[in-house]
Amino acid sequence: MKKLAVVTNKPVRVSGYMLEELGLSSYFAVLIGGDSLQNKKPHPEPVLSALKTLGIQDAKRAVVVGDGPNDVLSGRAAGTRTCGLKSNIGDHRKLTKSRPDIMIKNMKELMRIFN
Repeated sequence: MKKLAVVTNKPVRVSGYMLEELGLSSYFAVLIGGDSLQNKKPHPEPVLSALKTLGIQDAKRAVVVGDGPNDVLSGRAAGTRTCGLKSNIGDHRKLTKSRPDIMIKNMKELMRIFN
């Protein structure tokens, strides 16, 4: 089973509530919000903290999946692989310019890659 974390710049309380309401909180062992640590994405601190909490010592064995350049930049700075997800929220051009290791169009593609 894969270890999953949410690393967001949104406040942890709001993010936790959103995960609960969507019925997704049980899938994630770690939730780091924008108010959890001193630094937010694109700084690597939130991703590094999630990796440490999950017990992942080799960052190259982890992938940061996100819909914005801050996700890609944070993951890269932390030493992980990165996956850009084209969503209805983020700016696709900025995401592409951040040069994720892989780009996907939807969650079905993500599931195919990691299964």
